[in-house]
Amino acid sequence: TYVLVGFSYGTNVIAEALNHDIQPVGIVLSASCIIGADYGMDKAFKAGGTTIFFRDENNEEEVKKFFTTALISSGVGNACIYTEDFFSVRSPFRSTLLQSIIDGKVSDEIDFVKRLKIPVQVFFGLEDNLLNIHYLDDAPLSFWRKTIHKLPGAGHFLQSDQPEIFSRLLAEYLEERFTAGHV
Repeated sequence: TYVLVGFSYGTNVIAEALNHDIQPVGIVLSASCIIGADYGMDKAFKAGGTTIFFRDENNEEEVKKFFTTALISSGVGNACIYTEDFFSVRSPFRSTLLQSIIDGKVSDEIDFVKRLKIPVQVFFGLEDNLLNIHYLDDAPLSFWRKTIHKLPGAGHFLQSDQPEIFSRLLAEYLEERFTAGHV
């Protein structure tokens, strides 16, 4: 019995994995950018947003500046950690990801999540500067507590910006889902 938890692009990885006959008892999508028939990248991402996540070559100062701006309450220390993590991604991952989107090689991830017929916990930061935090509001998903959790004082990296709220809600969801999964 297990729950899948993903952040940002990790939510796409989870959704794609659901097409391979796995049966988690829960799914947590934090800063989700899953897409589907009526929910394309144009709906998920804010217009004019950063392009660093789709380029293989990036300037370190530009990346550090992005993280310093994107992290609402966690300061420069976390920006350095996120910058280091950002540069650990091997080329050509980012350009290949973009090309697969351009070529239409993406699944209806929302449908994959919907087919599980379990409540899904979804989080966004109210001050997310990358994603349209309302794009899933009318998605045909079973949201845990009939809510998409939009955390105040948090941006895209909401687990760093609001760790107490995020952790409390995550723990409540996990306890409920593991009980439902008869662990």
